[in-house]
Amino acid sequence: MLDLILSNMGKILVIEDEKNIRDTLAEILVLNGYNVECAFNGINGITKAIEMKPDLVLCDVMMPELDGWQTVEAFRLNPELYYIPFVFISALSTMQDFRKGMNLGADDYLAKPFDIKELLQIVAYQLDKVEIRKRTNNIDKNKNTKKALNDFKEKVKGKAKDFFDSLERAKMVQKVILPSDVEMIRLFPEHFIFYLPKDTVSGDFYWIRNVDEIKLVAVADCTGHGIPAALISMICYNLLNTTVDQYVKKSCRNIRKSE
Repeated sequence: MLDLILSNMGKILVIEDEKNIRDTLAEILVLNGYNVECAFNGINGITKAIEMKPDLVLCDVMMPELDGWQTVEAFRLNPELYYIPFVFISALSTMQDFRKGMNLGADDYLAKPFDIKELLQIVAYQLDKVEIRKRTNNIDKNKNTKKALNDFKEKVKGKAKDFFDSLERAKMVQKVILPSDVEMIRLFPEHFIFYLPKDTVSGDFYWIRNVDEIKLVAVADCTGHGIPAALISMICYNLLNTTVDQYVKKSCRNIRKSE
């Protein structure tokens, strides 16, 4: 009975070379009722996929022997594996990585460290698409295959557009923390700025303050790129302001008094 319940929830193949992460993913999915098989690299994953015909694949990118890019490419070249939804779970989360994965045939991308709720939402969404495709094929396989593929492509395009639009909105928010041109000229009349984010949003930022006529400047480089680094940069910006307001201002006043 248990095996029957699990099979009805969908078969998921987890391809991940790090055992701790692989076991954690499997445990989360099994506890939520899914039937899970694991593979320790891309080659092993392809072999298991041909054997079990999973409904969904969750795959790391950076793996030995056959990485995630090569694995999804192999899936899309194999007629038996072509239609299986493929989701990357990786610490690589730049715009370039996202586009590369989508161009090779990936269906979604989840950045590490992942949120369990978001993971389960992506799994449920992809399996719902699988169920819809199965029902469509049962009604009229020849007639509806092309339409189902076109609908699927449109959904992927729509999701990609939403992602890129959200990045542009995040860029506008992040830009607020950067000093304006007027502020820079007022405090540093002779200056230049070279600010070139690798992606739409950045983990780097620059900061200036004038405390009792003492000019403070900071050039910060937060770890990583893209959205994760941008979030860290916002935290660092707030902590920097808090530090100056609570400690540096007092120190500057003491310096003025001593003079």
